[in-house]
Amino acid sequence: MYIYGFSTNGKPRGFLVDTFGIYATIFSPFLFLYFIYTIYRTGLKNERTLIWYISATALILSLLISFRQRVYIEDFAPFVVISIPIMLKTFFSAYRVRLKEFRKGYNLLVFLVVTMLSLNVILTFINKPMYLMLPNPSKHFVYEYHFVKELAEELTKRGIKNIRTDNEELALRLRFNNINRGDDYFLTLKKYDGESERISVKYYGKEVFVAYLIKL
Repeated sequence: MYIYGFSTNGKPRGFLVDTFGIYATIFSPFLFLYFIYTIYRTGLKNERTLIWYISATALILSLLISFRQRVYIEDFAPFVVISIPIMLKTFFSAYRVRLKEFRKGYNLLVFLVVTMLSLNVILTFINKPMYLMLPNPSKHFVYEYHFVKELAEELTKRGIKNIRTDNEELALRLRFNNINRGDDYFLTLKKYDGESERISVKYYGKEVFVAYLIKL
């Protein structure tokens, strides 16, 4: 954690369930359960390979760290998903040695996995309508990747190309959308009762993001 710059600031908080949820979203729930079974079975049968060690280490480290703090899954997921060849090998090895009448459970597993993966793909591209069903927009599974493009467009319409903000992560994402650092305006996500301009982002008529723009 020290070598690769993982932050350990703030109070310790548990995010184990959140990490499991994100992995289940990446793989799909059934595939993630089968992934855990494959890692356990391969390790138990002493069939460990370099890919197994990489994948198992990334999974275990991410889960251990999530006991204390939120894990940025993009730091670990690429090393976890490389275990897919091991999963396929394990599945087909068990599938081929069984007669057709004993393959019903495996056929059901394939159907469920493909169905969930298809649903995941659909939700990846068409997920904004889900805001209409959520009382708290920030609970949307890709909330952190939304609204910045629209926010940058609103700032551009006002002729603003440079701002300061109290949110460093937001500042970096705005820079990606050509809104750089400057000293003419200040943007805050905290409610500001003084003289400011309220900027909101709506999806399908529902407000999902609010920021306050203050001229310096």
